[in-house]
Amino acid sequence: MFANTIREIRPDLADGDVTMVVKNFSTETEVRGWHGDGVDAVRLLGDLVEDPIEAIQQHAELAHAARTLAAHANELTKHGPKFKRGRKKARVVDEVFVKTMRSAGSEAIRAQIAATPNHMTGNTIVYSPVIRVGKTDEGGKVWARIRIEGKYRDVEVDQDLVESIWEIAKRETTCEFKVTGRWEEDDAGALHLAAPRIVEVNQDYSPWSGRQILEASHELTHLFTRQDFEEMLADLQPEDMG
Repeated sequence: MFANTIREIRPDLADGDVTMVVKNFSTETEVRGWHGDGVDAVRLLGDLVEDPIEAIQQHAELAHAARTLAAHANELTKHGPKFKRGRKKARVVDEVFVKTMRSAGSEAIRAQIAATPNHMTGNTIVYSPVIRVGKTDEGGKVWARIRIEGKYRDVEVDQDLVESIWEIAKRETTCEFKVTGRWEEDDAGALHLAAPRIVEVNQDYSPWSGRQILEASHELTHLFTRQDFEEMLADLQPEDMG
């Protein structure tokens, strides 16, 4: 969640500019910025969480980051996690948070599209296997069929990534792709990615199966006491449920 959102905020960050520290005993994850760009990216992430509408008004590039954060946060609402920024009041990740974040991002993108018709471009991160690679004509562009917005689509591949895409297709595994394109609004007001193109591939991405997660959790259970688990579960409960 944090990695993808940060990447939307500052696509050109170098390795190590932003790090995450996981605190097992307090079930917390801390995002830390190092160097100028990393510190700036974390500050903007904090601004976005604290007040998405104002943050996007000040920094238009945060619109796509807001939509990315909303997509990931939507999976966490049932656990009731919270964002903390220093000593300020924690922001609960609930349905209101997700809707606010999604709405703020979408409205900003629509406004930018209206201001510059057919010229609203940006990047997004996609996780998908490659089920087909080929050309529509001899000597033409190379296309890869990957899943975007829940559907498989043929996406143009940058020439210097063709060999990597072929290897990923052979392995039949899920991979992380950076896709650039143009967001367009349909008649219902929904935004869709048009003219997508794969511009970057993260071949270090390795998804875990449910079995792997369970095995790793089992190996770490000796680090916790029964009281630790009870406190963690209590923290995950919404405040109004007691």
